[in-house]
Amino acid sequence: MNNLMQRAPIGQGEAEALIIAREKGIPVVLDDAEARALARALGIEHMGTLMIPYEAVIKGLIRYEELVSILSDLSKVLWISPAVIVEILRKAEEVRK
Repeated sequence: MNNLMQRAPIGQGEAEALIIAREKGIPVVLDDAEARALARALGIEHMGTLMIPYEAVIKGLIRYEELVSILSDLSKVLWISPAVIVEILRKAEEVRK
């Protein structure tokens, strides 16, 4: 874990998540840009938090309206670029058609 933390300025939580994902061969949810860059370098599949509700819409698990509500709620506790929200909603809208 210390080796990962030395390779990039990431926290212990991100390092542990990357180690588990690599050991188990599973994707990991990362919002930290440095941690995502390290995941890419290590060949670990990853996604950001916002992709979870988006994927749920794509798979028909939640409705578009629920995605809008979830993104609104997340934007109250996470800094999310308005452009990113617009893009996610645009892509989700395309799936609805």
